[in-house]
Order: sequence, then structure tokens, then C-alpha cells
Amino acid sequence: MILIVYFVALVAPGADSSVERTVAELERDVRHALSSEGRASDLSDIVRRYLDVQQLASYALDPQWQSLSSKDQGKLVSLIRDVIVLQAQLRIKRPIDFAVRVDRIQRAGEYVAAFATFEPDSVEPTRLSVTFRQRAGAWRVVDVSVDGGSVARQYREALYDLLNRSGVSAVVNKLAKRKRELK
Repeated sequence: MILIVYFVALVAPGADSSVERTVAELERDVRHALSSEGRASDLSDIVRRYLDVQQLASYALDPQWQSLSSKDQGKLVSLIRDVIVLQAQLRIKRPIDFAVRVDRIQRAGEYVAAFATFEPDSVEPTRLSVTFRQRAGAWRVVDVSVDGGSVARQYREALYDLLNRSGVSAVVNKLAKRKRELK
């Protein structure tokens, strides 16, 4: 997820000044996090700052999301964020050197979908699409697809039926268990 967040920084220049500021900050943060000087906590900071986990959770659990208490929503957002961070920390081996080739950008209302090829030095290239939108004045990632597999769709498939069958406590327990497994 973190490498893909860097990709977002590359696709948005020129959209407007707020996107350009975000691009510069995001590029700086990701380059540092993936360098030999980067720390695991840098990845966590990037996810917290640039990924709209609330939007991802809302999509994954809609339409029931709206009927959940704000406390339950907050708990789910926190657990999903923690799982994403832990997965990134386990999967990303630093330092990493990479290139991104942007193929096209497609706008749809408040959303922008960017399509590209991510090319790490020692691994096969990967096709990416990143969807982001502006919320409260900041550009935030709301979905990432890697070789056609959407992160938001994966969370929806994993959690939606469980919520319908067993309720919010079952979803919280599943995410908490996954978080413990990743630690």
C-alpha cells in the first residue's frame, strides 16, 4: 500500500496548488520511509496522513456503516488502519529503489483514478490504479488496485457478509485477531 501511495504523488501535479503541496510532501515522506534511514513508524505516519481509512471502511461495510455507532465506526477504522500498517511493515523490505510510469489519469467528479506501472528494481513490474479524492482540503487515497485486485473490494468481501451474519462485534474480533497475527 505504501509504495502505491508514492504513485499517487506522481500522478497529480498541476491539478491545483493543494494537490501540488500534497504531492511534494508525500513524495518526501515516502522516499524517506523507503530509504535506509527510514523507520517502520514512518510507514504508519504515511498511512495515517494520506489514506482515507474511514472512506475505505464505509465502502466495505455499506449500507450498514451508517447505522453503526460512532464508537463502533471509530474502532473499525482504527483496526483496519492498524492491519494495513502492519501488513506494509511486514511486506516492505527497505531500502527500495523503484520507478513509476504513469499511463493515464481519469477524473470522475470528486474522484481521480490514476493508472500506472510500478517498477521495482529487482521484481517484475506491477499494474496499479489508485483512486483518491479531496476531503477536508486534503487529497487522500480511497482505493488501490494491484493487478486488478482492489483493496476496498477485498475488505468488502472479507467483512460485509460477516457484519450481516454476526454483527459488528464479529467484525471487530476478526480484525483484532488479524492485527495480533501480524504483530
